[in-house]
Amino acid sequence: MYYLLLYFSILFTVQVILILEKAPVLWLLAIWSFLLCAAIFFRQKLLYPSDHPHFVLRKQLYAGTLVLLVCLIFSNLYVQFVQKHREESWIKQQLVQQEQQEMAARITGKLTSPPMHDGNRVQFTLEVAKVEGHILALKEKVLVQRYAETEEELSAYQSLKRGTLWSGEVQLKLPEPARNPGAFDYRQHLFQQGIHSIGRISNNNWQAQQNRNWQTRLLQHLDHQRERWSVQVQRIFSDDVAPIILAMTIGDRNEIDPDLLVSYQQLGLIHLLAISGLHVGIIVWCLYALLLKFTFTREKVLMFLFCLLPVYIYISEPQFL
Repeated sequence: MYYLLLYFSILFTVQVILILEKAPVLWLLAIWSFLLCAAIFFRQKLLYPSDHPHFVLRKQLYAGTLVLLVCLIFSNLYVQFVQKHREESWIKQQLVQQEQQEMAARITGKLTSPPMHDGNRVQFTLEVAKVEGHILALKEKVLVQRYAETEEELSAYQSLKRGTLWSGEVQLKLPEPARNPGAFDYRQHLFQQGIHSIGRISNNNWQAQQNRNWQTRLLQHLDHQRERWSVQVQRIFSDDVAPIILAMTIGDRNEIDPDLLVSYQQLGLIHLLAISGLHVGIIVWCLYALLLKFTFTREKVLMFLFCLLPVYIYISEPQFL
């Protein structure tokens, strides 16, 4: 059964990558459907007789296979649906129709990222549900920015947490595209994260309300663990090494000297400061080797690592800017 989950995880990951890369995936849907129909049609041949010693095990594997095939089919349809609607933006449509560079509006939504600050600049991602009283049929992400004018204002923004309900007046505009061939395309960079527009906060007349459902409490707890890790790293390592450790473990590059970042970019080594498959593979391999030293079976270790990876993904969520 554990190996069945392993195969499912691999197939699910490959399927999602193909959908996100906009590759043809209808053939995958056809394969899953064909296998599901074949498994149901040839049920009697796939199962052992009731007096067989492995009848129960084969029945469990058969039932698990049916469930996983159904999950692959529905996940295929769901991810395609989400990807399709991710490319739609009501705010972008309004700006294009009105032929405006900017649009003043009061937006209401939920923070999907903890606020980040660089000097007096604060920014966070807001999942907008309402614009000037108009309820959006599909929620969309907006990158909200503000240059704080006082320490009190900066402190107020820093007190916001992921999951907080926020409402305020902003100037909405589309991100700037790349102006030169081969240059960094900021608009495409945000689009890959599902962000179509930027909102610059107009004033301090904004409101925030804590969202106390269990999903928000879980995300805020993970953010708290991320902060604890950051504090421990800064306490253990020197000021020169700590920012590198934070970048390689949780993707936090805010503390790295900008000149050092430029040097890494010029040398083509900037990927070393990003969360990559190599970093995740090293961490998983070390945990796998360590846990096998105890009395845990290989299957239990693999199951634990599968459950741990989503948590690590949330904690090491990539920084947008």
